Amino acid sequence: MIKRVFVDIIIYSQYLHTRSYLFGTTFECCDFRADSASRTNSVHRLTYGVAERNGRGRLSVHMIRNLVALLVIVITLGVMEGLARTPKPFWMKRFECTGQPYKYTTVFSCHVENQRDKPQRLQISVNITELLTKLFISIELYAKHRQSQTLMYGTTFEYCEFMKNKESQSNPVAAIMYNYAKHNYPHILIPCPITGMFNISNQLDRNMIPPFVTPGSYIATHRFYTKRNETVLDYIADFSIAAPSIFNKTMTMFNFK
Repeated sequence: MIKRVFVDIIIYSQYLHTRSYLFGTTFECCDFRADSASRTNSVHRLTYGVAERNGRGRLSVHMIRNLVALLVIVITLGVMEGLARTPKPFWMKRFECTGQPYKYTTVFSCHVENQRDKPQRLQISVNITELLTKLFISIELYAKHRQSQTLMYGTTFEYCEFMKNKESQSNPVAAIMYNYAKHNYPHILIPCPITGMFNISNQLDRNMIPPFVTPGSYIATHRFYTKRNETVLDYIADFSIAAPSIFNKTMTMFNFK
Protein backbone atom coordinates (compact mmCIF):
# COMPACT_ATOMS: atom_id res chain seq x y z
CA MET A 1 0.00 0.00 0.00
CA ILE A 2 1.36 3.42 -0.97
CA LYS A 3 0.82 5.97 1.77
CA ARG A 4 2.53 8.98 0.20
CA VAL A 5 2.52 10.09 -3.44
CA PHE A 6 4.58 13.05 -4.60
CA VAL A 7 3.59 14.93 -7.75
CA ASP A 8 6.32 16.70 -9.72
CA ILE A 9 5.23 19.12 -12.47
CA ILE A 10 7.61 20.82 -14.91
CA ILE A 11 6.65 22.85 -17.98
CA TYR A 12 9.07 23.83 -20.74
CA SER A 13 8.63 25.87 -23.89
CA GLN A 14 10.22 24.20 -26.90
CA TYR A 15 11.56 25.80 -30.05
CA LEU A 16 13.46 23.77 -32.65
CA HIS A 17 16.29 22.08 -30.71
CA THR A 18 16.13 24.10 -27.50
CA ARG A 19 13.94 24.05 -24.41
CA SER A 20 13.41 26.87 -21.94
CA TYR A 21 12.33 26.13 -18.38
CA LEU A 22 9.10 27.99 -17.57
CA PHE A 23 7.73 26.57 -14.35
CA GLY A 24 7.98 23.67 -11.94
CA THR A 25 6.61 22.58 -8.58
CA THR A 26 6.37 19.52 -6.34
CA PHE A 27 3.78 18.62 -3.71
CA GLU A 28 2.68 15.59 -1.70
CA CYS A 29 -0.75 14.45 -2.89
CA CYS A 30 -1.97 12.66 0.25
CA ASP A 31 -1.06 15.52 2.55
CA PHE A 32 -2.71 17.98 0.19
CA ARG A 33 -5.96 15.99 0.03
CA ALA A 34 -6.11 15.76 3.81
CA ASP A 35 -6.19 19.53 4.14
CA SER A 36 -6.80 20.97 0.66
CA ALA A 37 -8.91 23.88 1.91
CA SER A 38 -5.97 25.51 3.68
CA ARG A 39 -3.55 25.29 0.74
CA THR A 40 -2.53 28.63 -0.75
CA ASN A 41 -0.55 27.37 -3.75
CA SER A 42 -2.92 27.94 -6.67
CA VAL A 43 -1.20 25.41 -8.92
CA HIS A 44 -1.65 22.66 -6.33
CA ARG A 45 -5.31 23.55 -5.87
CA LEU A 46 -6.04 23.60 -9.60
CA THR A 47 -4.22 20.33 -10.17
CA TYR A 48 -6.26 18.65 -7.46
CA GLY A 49 -9.49 20.27 -8.66
CA VAL A 50 -9.05 19.12 -12.27
CA ALA A 51 -8.21 15.58 -11.17
CA GLU A 52 -11.24 15.45 -8.87
CA ARG A 53 -13.62 16.89 -11.47
CA ASN A 54 -12.52 14.56 -14.27
CA GLY A 55 -12.82 11.37 -12.26
CA ARG A 56 -11.02 9.72 -9.39
CA GLY A 57 -8.64 6.92 -10.24
CA ARG A 58 -8.42 7.53 -13.97
CA LEU A 59 -6.28 9.72 -16.20
CA SER A 60 -7.81 10.89 -19.48
CA VAL A 61 -6.55 12.94 -22.41
CA HIS A 62 -9.25 15.50 -21.65
CA MET A 63 -8.01 15.75 -18.07
CA ILE A 64 -4.42 16.28 -19.18
CA ARG A 65 -5.43 19.00 -21.63
CA ASN A 66 -7.44 20.80 -18.97
CA LEU A 67 -4.59 20.54 -16.50
CA VAL A 68 -2.03 21.96 -18.93
CA ALA A 69 -4.36 24.81 -19.89
CA LEU A 70 -4.95 25.71 -16.26
CA LEU A 71 -1.26 25.59 -15.44
CA VAL A 72 -0.47 27.94 -18.32
CA ILE A 73 -3.13 30.36 -17.05
CA VAL A 74 -1.69 30.22 -13.53
CA ILE A 75 1.83 30.83 -14.81
CA THR A 76 0.70 33.80 -16.91
CA LEU A 77 -1.27 35.34 -14.06
CA GLY A 78 1.61 34.78 -11.66
CA VAL A 79 4.07 36.50 -13.97
CA MET A 80 1.67 39.42 -14.50
CA GLU A 81 1.12 39.75 -10.75
CA GLY A 82 4.86 39.69 -10.16
CA LEU A 83 5.43 42.38 -12.77
CA ALA A 84 2.81 44.59 -11.16
CA ARG A 85 4.60 44.32 -7.81
CA THR A 86 8.13 44.76 -9.20
CA PRO A 87 9.45 48.31 -8.70
CA LYS A 88 12.55 47.73 -10.85
CA PRO A 89 11.86 46.34 -14.34
CA PHE A 90 15.60 46.21 -15.12
CA TRP A 91 18.18 44.97 -12.60
CA MET A 92 21.88 44.77 -13.46
CA LYS A 93 23.69 42.09 -11.45
CA ARG A 94 27.08 42.68 -13.05
CA PHE A 95 28.53 45.14 -15.53
CA GLU A 96 32.23 45.50 -16.25
CA CYS A 97 34.71 46.28 -18.98
CA THR A 98 36.94 43.25 -19.48
CA GLY A 99 40.40 42.76 -20.94
CA GLN A 100 41.85 46.08 -19.77
CA PRO A 101 44.12 47.91 -20.40
CA TYR A 102 43.23 48.75 -24.01
CA LYS A 103 45.72 50.04 -26.58
CA TYR A 104 43.53 52.82 -27.97
CA THR A 105 41.16 53.53 -25.09
CA THR A 106 41.37 54.96 -21.58
CA VAL A 107 38.49 53.85 -19.33
CA PHE A 108 37.47 56.34 -16.63
CA SER A 109 34.30 54.57 -15.50
CA CYS A 110 32.54 51.36 -16.43
CA HIS A 111 30.07 50.29 -13.76
CA VAL A 112 26.51 50.43 -12.44
CA GLU A 113 25.53 52.66 -9.54
CA ASN A 114 22.86 51.48 -7.10
CA GLN A 115 20.47 54.23 -6.04
CA ARG A 116 18.09 54.00 -3.12
CA ASP A 117 14.44 53.97 -4.22
CA LYS A 118 15.51 54.72 -7.80
CA PRO A 119 16.56 52.68 -10.83
CA GLN A 120 20.21 51.78 -11.12
CA ARG A 121 22.36 54.09 -13.24
CA LEU A 122 24.76 52.90 -15.92
CA GLN A 123 28.02 54.88 -16.00
CA ILE A 124 30.43 54.53 -18.93
CA SER A 125 33.14 57.09 -19.65
CA VAL A 126 35.95 56.29 -22.10
CA ASN A 127 38.43 58.24 -24.19
CA ILE A 128 39.53 56.87 -27.56
CA THR A 129 43.02 58.29 -27.96
CA GLU A 130 43.66 57.31 -31.60
CA LEU A 131 41.81 58.24 -34.80
CA LEU A 132 39.92 55.12 -35.92
CA THR A 133 38.72 54.90 -39.52
CA LYS A 134 37.13 51.49 -39.00
CA LEU A 135 35.43 50.10 -35.89
CA PHE A 136 33.98 46.60 -35.77
CA ILE A 137 31.21 45.80 -33.28
CA SER A 138 30.34 42.29 -32.11
CA ILE A 139 27.09 41.85 -30.15
CA GLU A 140 25.66 38.74 -28.48
CA LEU A 141 22.66 38.32 -26.19
CA TYR A 142 22.09 35.06 -24.27
CA ALA A 143 19.13 33.90 -22.21
CA LYS A 144 20.22 32.27 -18.95
CA HIS A 145 18.65 29.03 -17.77
CA ARG A 146 19.49 26.90 -14.75
CA GLN A 147 22.75 25.49 -16.07
CA SER A 148 22.85 26.67 -19.66
CA GLN A 149 22.66 29.68 -21.95
CA THR A 150 20.76 30.09 -25.21
CA LEU A 151 21.85 32.59 -27.85
CA MET A 152 18.94 34.95 -28.54
CA TYR A 153 20.60 37.03 -31.24
CA GLY A 154 24.02 38.27 -32.24
CA THR A 155 25.92 39.89 -35.09
CA THR A 156 29.16 41.57 -36.15
CA PHE A 157 29.30 44.65 -38.36
CA GLU A 158 31.62 47.52 -39.25
CA TYR A 159 30.30 50.75 -37.73
CA CYS A 160 31.68 53.28 -40.23
CA GLU A 161 30.35 51.37 -43.23
CA PHE A 162 27.01 50.92 -41.48
CA MET A 163 26.68 54.67 -40.81
CA LYS A 164 27.39 55.47 -44.47
CA ASN A 165 24.67 53.13 -45.72
CA LYS A 166 22.32 52.77 -42.76
CA GLU A 167 19.18 53.49 -44.81
CA SER A 168 19.83 50.50 -47.07
CA GLN A 169 21.10 48.05 -44.44
CA SER A 170 20.10 44.38 -44.67
CA ASN A 171 21.50 43.36 -41.25
CA PRO A 172 18.39 43.29 -39.00
CA VAL A 173 20.28 42.95 -35.70
CA ALA A 174 22.56 45.87 -36.54
CA ALA A 175 19.49 47.93 -37.47
CA ILE A 176 17.80 47.03 -34.18
CA MET A 177 20.83 47.96 -32.10
CA TYR A 178 21.33 51.23 -34.02
CA ASN A 179 17.76 52.32 -33.25
CA TYR A 180 18.12 51.15 -29.65
CA ALA A 181 21.22 53.35 -29.28
CA LYS A 182 19.54 56.25 -31.10
CA HIS A 183 16.64 56.06 -28.62
CA ASN A 184 18.79 55.87 -25.46
CA TYR A 185 22.10 57.61 -26.19
CA PRO A 186 22.08 59.29 -29.62
CA HIS A 187 25.09 61.49 -28.76
CA ILE A 188 27.50 58.56 -29.20
CA LEU A 189 26.41 57.88 -32.80
CA ILE A 190 29.02 60.14 -34.37
CA PRO A 191 30.36 60.02 -37.95
CA CYS A 192 33.72 58.43 -38.70
CA PRO A 193 36.64 58.70 -38.14
CA ILE A 194 36.18 58.09 -34.43
CA THR A 195 38.15 59.63 -31.58
CA GLY A 196 37.63 61.49 -28.29
CA MET A 197 35.45 61.15 -25.19
CA PHE A 198 32.29 59.04 -24.98
CA ASN A 199 29.99 59.24 -21.97
CA ILE A 200 26.85 57.31 -21.08
CA SER A 201 24.90 57.99 -17.89
CA ASN A 202 21.47 56.39 -18.12
CA GLN A 203 18.98 55.10 -15.59
CA LEU A 204 18.20 51.41 -16.09
CA ASP A 205 14.48 51.80 -16.66
CA ARG A 206 12.21 50.21 -19.28
CA ASN A 207 13.81 52.29 -22.04
CA MET A 208 17.06 50.38 -21.50
CA ILE A 209 15.59 46.88 -21.74
CA PRO A 210 17.05 45.27 -24.90
CA PRO A 211 14.67 44.69 -27.83
CA PHE A 212 12.72 41.48 -28.32
CA VAL A 213 13.29 39.86 -24.93
CA THR A 214 10.80 38.59 -22.37
CA PRO A 215 11.10 38.73 -18.57
CA GLY A 216 14.00 36.58 -17.40
CA SER A 217 17.77 36.55 -16.90
CA TYR A 218 20.28 37.43 -19.62
CA ILE A 219 23.94 37.97 -20.43
CA ALA A 220 25.00 40.48 -23.09
CA THR A 221 28.48 40.99 -24.51
CA HIS A 222 29.64 43.89 -26.70
CA ARG A 223 33.12 44.05 -28.18
CA PHE A 224 34.47 46.97 -30.20
CA TYR A 225 37.70 46.34 -32.11
CA THR A 226 39.90 47.55 -34.97
CA LYS A 227 40.55 45.92 -38.35
CA ARG A 228 43.66 44.37 -36.74
CA ASN A 229 41.42 42.74 -34.12
CA GLU A 230 42.73 45.03 -31.35
CA THR A 231 40.12 45.60 -28.66
CA VAL A 232 38.87 49.16 -28.25
CA LEU A 233 36.23 48.31 -25.63
CA ASP A 234 34.82 45.03 -24.38
CA TYR A 235 32.09 44.74 -21.76
CA ILE A 236 29.79 42.10 -20.30
CA ALA A 237 26.40 42.67 -18.67
CA ASP A 238 24.61 40.13 -16.47
CA PHE A 239 21.06 41.32 -15.82
CA SER A 240 17.45 40.36 -15.22
CA ILE A 241 14.29 42.03 -16.44
CA ALA A 242 10.75 41.91 -15.08
CA ALA A 243 8.91 43.73 -17.86
CA PRO A 244 8.75 43.47 -21.66
CA SER A 245 10.92 45.76 -23.76
CA ILE A 246 9.15 48.86 -25.06
CA PHE A 247 10.53 47.95 -28.49
CA ASN A 248 8.84 44.56 -28.69
CA LYS A 249 5.65 45.78 -30.37
CA THR A 250 6.86 48.54 -32.65
CA MET A 251 8.29 48.50 -36.14
CA THR A 252 9.99 51.86 -35.57
CA MET A 253 13.04 49.88 -34.52
CA PHE A 254 13.64 49.34 -38.26
CA ASN A 255 12.90 52.94 -39.26
CA PHE A 256 16.00 55.08 -39.75
CA LYS A 257 14.18 58.34 -40.49
